Amino acid sequence: MDWRHARALCFVSVLMFAAACAPPERGTAGRGAVLYVANATDRTVTRLDAASGRSVGPPIAIAHTPAFLVAGSDGRFLAATPPGVIEGAATLVTVDTQGHATTRPLPLGSAAQILFAAGDGRSSAALVYRPWEGEGPSRRSGGCRLAVVDLAVAALTHTYELCQPGEEPTGLALPSGAGNALAYVGMWRSGSPGSARSGEAGAGTSTGGSIVEVDTASGARRTVVALEGAPGLLSGSRSTPPSTPSPAAMGGRLCFVETVPGPLRPAQDWRDVDPVITRWRLIVLDTGSRGVAAVYPLPFPPLALDLSAGQQEAYVLGHEDSPTRTTLLAGVDLTSGAMGRPFRLRGTGLSLAVSGEVVFVPNAAGAEVWAVNLPKHQLERSVPAGRQPVAVAIGASG
Repeated sequence: MDWRHARALCFVSVLMFAAACAPPERGTAGRGAVLYVANATDRTVTRLDAASGRSVGPPIAIAHTPAFLVAGSDGRFLAATPPGVIEGAATLVTVDTQGHATTRPLPLGSAAQILFAAGDGRSSAALVYRPWEGEGPSRRSGGCRLAVVDLAVAALTHTYELCQPGEEPTGLALPSGAGNALAYVGMWRSGSPGSARSGEAGAGTSTGGSIVEVDTASGARRTVVALEGAPGLLSGSRSTPPSTPSPAAMGGRLCFVETVPGPLRPAQDWRDVDPVITRWRLIVLDTGSRGVAAVYPLPFPPLALDLSAGQQEAYVLGHEDSPTRTTLLAGVDLTSGAMGRPFRLRGTGLSLAVSGEVVFVPNAAGAEVWAVNLPKHQLERSVPAGRQPVAVAIGASG
């Protein structure tokens, strides 16, 4: 598999966790945490005990290729098709206490191109998708929508119009926290060069990015921050508020990667990008004050992003531009911006999920998941999975 084939796989991963599922509920680590692995070639989802790596029941068959994966609690999860599939599908799965799996298709329409998926690690999930209308050459896109899913009852609860004219979604996060009903969506707007910028959604025809906050109960949206570049790989979780919280303390951290000056063209390869012109920045957003808390440069183009349990560190996944397939995994201190020495893995890692001090990375070039302890800078184990594992997620067994 050459670099361009690897990049095609990476593109699936970027959209999968650029949506970047908000990190699972961190309290699941150490008390029945289950690692879910989406195997693209087998069309199955493997369940593994996150602590030991042992299998938790047989693989669960999915009627379509699983690329997006969102895990909740009590054995519930959502699997969805890659973003390149126009007639996409999403499946809700519930596993009972006896290990029996029940699957149910999510009713998004006959032509729904799923772009991003995210979850709060508990009972809520969300999808950004593009509905298509018509048939054959006359088929056209119907903008983009946000779907809200209740994993607890395995049902689609709301769908909302999301994109405004000229907007393209670039990422999705659904931060966890009791009573939280907010989704965060990355947007990119292409417009006339040199036109005036505005932080308000829908203003003018300017070119630039933004983070949009959406109330999942009503569909109301507001622009949180305007950006020079395109935001992607959104990842965040809410902090536990104190007994007498201030408005700012009610929020947590939302991290994302900004690509400046903008997203890559569809035909571009990462090797074609001049690093002097194109830059990648890790941005930390305080969701309580809705202000940017920190901006840190990244030395390589990231493919996936997740936060540590205490939200003090971000884990970044990327690929090394070399003749061999090498995946880079590094931690970034969110207080100082210091990046630790990247850990190198021989293979094609496409996504990541965090449980305690261990970062799980699926090797899509094989049939395994790497379990890396970054604080110790060591590979703890390689866990067998199905063929071509492309996505991982952490959920609680009960």
